Amino acid sequence: QQRDLKVLAKMSSEQRSGIMESLLAKRNYRNDVDSLDGIFDQSVKELELNGGFSLLPLQQIISSVSAHSHSKTISHDMECAVARAFSSARSAFHLVRETLSEKSHKNYSKSTCGVPLIDPDTDSGSWTGYHNASEINGRYNQFREGFVFSNGQLFDVNLEGHNEVREGNELECITEKSHPGINFEEDMEELFHLMHNVVADGVLKAIERRLSLPPLYFHDQLGPTKSSSQWHMKRYIIDTGRGNVEQNAQCEPKNDNPESQSGNGVDIFLPVHTDPSLISVVILDRPGVNSNAMGLEVFSSNKSEKIQENVFDNCTWQELPNHGHGVAIIFVGSVLSYLTKGQIFPAVKHRVVDWRIKTKDDDGCCICGSREERMAVTLFVRPHGNALMKTLPSPYLNTDKKMSNNPPTFSAWNSRVATNYMKKKQRQKDSM
Repeated sequence: QQRDLKVLAKMSSEQRSGIMESLLAKRNYRNDVDSLDGIFDQSVKELELNGGFSLLPLQQIISSVSAHSHSKTISHDMECAVARAFSSARSAFHLVRETLSEKSHKNYSKSTCGVPLIDPDTDSGSWTGYHNASEINGRYNQFREGFVFSNGQLFDVNLEGHNEVREGNELECITEKSHPGINFEEDMEELFHLMHNVVADGVLKAIERRLSLPPLYFHDQLGPTKSSSQWHMKRYIIDTGRGNVEQNAQCEPKNDNPESQSGNGVDIFLPVHTDPSLISVVILDRPGVNSNAMGLEVFSSNKSEKIQENVFDNCTWQELPNHGHGVAIIFVGSVLSYLTKGQIFPAVKHRVVDWRIKTKDDDGCCICGSREERMAVTLFVRPHGNALMKTLPSPYLNTDKKMSNNPPTFSAWNSRVATNYMKKKQRQKDSM
């Protein structure tokens, strides 16, 4: 492992790309990793090789956890946790939007349906509640409504009498729950447990192994992250004037964000960014494992046959190859990149573009298919506010000792990041 890391550190991006291409070609979600640690070690190796992202076989992880616990009940409950949570969130979104449509969108109250409504003037790093799809909630939420949970906080939504009709595995998972109907808060808590305590915890421990850090370093020095992380369930809402399937009265009638159009006219619904996290865990709402990633693209200067490409402005954007309930997408965040000085785990830039399937007719004219509903859950694993942002004590990092003196706390570092973002946002407004 130590020798492999030194070799990887000296590789050019083209060499890493070639290894990643071979790795992706051999990757199969049904085979060959026997141990749970082995699955996470493989994921961390991919994070290095692919410049900050990896796709975890979630079903394989659940099966391995079940094997270790010798309990089929645990396996079934974890498998259903993703489907139940998305189903509950969908019902909650419908209920909250119906309730808000009866009120003035300009007059914010503190809550609706028992759900706290997010004040857009407050610190987004501490948000807990619901926000609608509007640029008033930040440029990243212009096309997304969401339920946000911060620092271990949860809330419930009374969905009695508002359950949706479900089919297939969603119906099986709901009907086999120990409680009748939907329990929003319980379903969110179970999903968080899977994403944080199983997936994220496994990835961070694998990173500790790869960097020869003391066991539980992230937990002891930066955590416990369970009570400092932020996560959200978000659904895209795009107005019908742009050809989508659902009208949103709270969204602008057209996209006037200059960052929402690329040089070749690609619609960008989530601007390019890196996540303010150690790592992020993303799951998209589709049963099983599906091709492509519904417009989720990562920035890369490398090319791989296994990833959909879109090149413009001398940049290469690649759509991730898979999505669904059976896939956990892992991103390296800006926090881990800062702690490693970007030498081994650089933060990956990513965005979401229009995910409609585009074809051409006999005359060569572009035809866009219907835009399917897109909902995703994202966990940002964050340090505690008073955790020191000091370079990780790994023998594989070339560090400047002077830079290690007086490291900022995560709270101070994150505030500077937020301030820089707000200045950029203000400059954009001033230029209009």
